[in-house]
Amino acid sequence: PVIFLCNHRSWGDFWVDCALLGGTSFVSRWAVAFAIPCAALWGWSHGWLWFFKRGAKRAEGTTKWMGNFFRHSHAAFPGKGVVLYPEGTRTTEPKGLPLKHGGLAVAHQLGWPVQVVITTNKEQVMAERSLSLGFGTKCVTSVSAPLWPRDYEVCDDFIAAVCTTWRNTWEEAYGASTDAVSRPHAVLPGATSRPATSVAPCRSGTNLARLCFLTFAFIWFWRFLYAGGNNTTIVDLHAFGSR
Repeated sequence: PVIFLCNHRSWGDFWVDCALLGGTSFVSRWAVAFAIPCAALWGWSHGWLWFFKRGAKRAEGTTKWMGNFFRHSHAAFPGKGVVLYPEGTRTTEPKGLPLKHGGLAVAHQLGWPVQVVITTNKEQVMAERSLSLGFGTKCVTSVSAPLWPRDYEVCDDFIAAVCTTWRNTWEEAYGASTDAVSRPHAVLPGATSRPATSVAPCRSGTNLARLCFLTFAFIWFWRFLYAGGNNTTIVDLHAFGSR
């Protein structure tokens, strides 16, 4: 599997990068699931969201744990690459942020090739801070050649090569002419659309019904826990459950 290293500009990155790369998996922290519970549940059940708890202490070490986590997640959903946002967080800085080395060390340990994929104007497609969508936004994407860990015996040398490639690919994407001819489809040349396989082996209608039920259950639980309900509210809920 290929690890695609993409720039992280907004929440819209998930949709844009998925469309560009033909339906990949994504590595994400569990906190995202609470922000977008419906999409998170759907993505997890269909193979394109790999959730982990950031900051947790791992007995075997973070790099080794993440390597095992990647192998296990990919084994459950084979045939798909995975997107990693090596900057670690969203930013709209003109040059982005320095890359976090942890994910790159995991790639070297696994021996999985990486490709840098830089796309402009993703923050204009979906800007969560201003609650706006940019229809008709033109995005320019630059893709590097694959970098193979087997070509770098020392992990630090591999990380240095990735960082150099990241900067070169960034400059190529953001320095490209905006007069280029648009593609008829979002998927990049050479990319193959790969449909996900649900972890729930049932008909799509059944899984959709499950999703709706879990969504309503989550909303009910959230209201019960955080709405500041008084004793009257609790009594009413118990009465409802006993009918």
